[in-house]
Amino acid sequence: MAEELLNVYPDKTIRIMFQDEAGFGRISKPKYCWCTKDVRAEVPCHHIREYKYAYGAV
Repeated sequence: MAEELLNVYPDKTIRIMFQDEAGFGRISKPKYCWCTKDVRAEVPCHHIREYKYAYGAV
C-alpha cells in the first residue's frame, strides 16, 4: 500500500496509520434458573447497564 502511494505522490512523505475501537458492556437481567421443585428462586430485579469503550491507534 505504501509503495503504491509513493508511486502516486513521489514528492510527499507517506505515513500509514491504523485505528480501531471496541465497546464492552453488560446488562444484568434476571433469567431463568434451575432449582429444586419445593424452592422458588429469588432473583433481584435491579437492572445494571455498564459500558466501557476502548480506542487505539498505531
